[in-house]
Amino acid sequence: MRVGHILPFVIASSEALRFRDLAEKSSPQADAPTDITADITADPDHRDLQSNCFGDTLPDPEWHPTYSAGWTRGFCQFNRDCNSPGYPTEVACCNAAYASQASGFCFSNLPSPPTMSPTDVGGLDVYYPDYTLSWLDGVCTNARPLPSGRPTYDTPLACCKAAYPGQISGACFAELPTPPTSAPT
Repeated sequence: MRVGHILPFVIASSEALRFRDLAEKSSPQADAPTDITADITADPDHRDLQSNCFGDTLPDPEWHPTYSAGWTRGFCQFNRDCNSPGYPTEVACCNAAYASQASGFCFSNLPSPPTMSPTDVGGLDVYYPDYTLSWLDGVCTNARPLPSGRPTYDTPLACCKAAYPGQISGACFAELPTPPTSAPT
């Protein structure tokens, strides 16, 4: 390797100055400052890219992909952006920009992120004793989730008979859809 050899993709400083001068002359904004710090000082929010939108009006805020975060950590932000496609919802943005993202990071940032195993709605198909209450106030329930280790029964009546036999208050039987009565009908 020779001393003073310059790689082909490196531009000498004098060539860079000539290129800048040429760009300034051909630019419609010839009066614009060429010092990048002047742009940052003039725009403390660093939104100078938005001034390059079509015309003088900024676009409405929408959900935009944040490509600068990289693919695995990419997410969507609600802002004004002229340099990425905008979407009406965060879900639409994640679906369009990060649909095959293996990490699922974009979707995990949603207020109610989707899951691979959705939760069923409504009560369970079995009943179990609610041990959070005292025995005197105890009832049977089919509320989700089923606590670990609880005995389960096919009906609320079977649960009450097994879990609260002899319950003097009758709280469990009183909660049944058709509670038993002391007088047969």
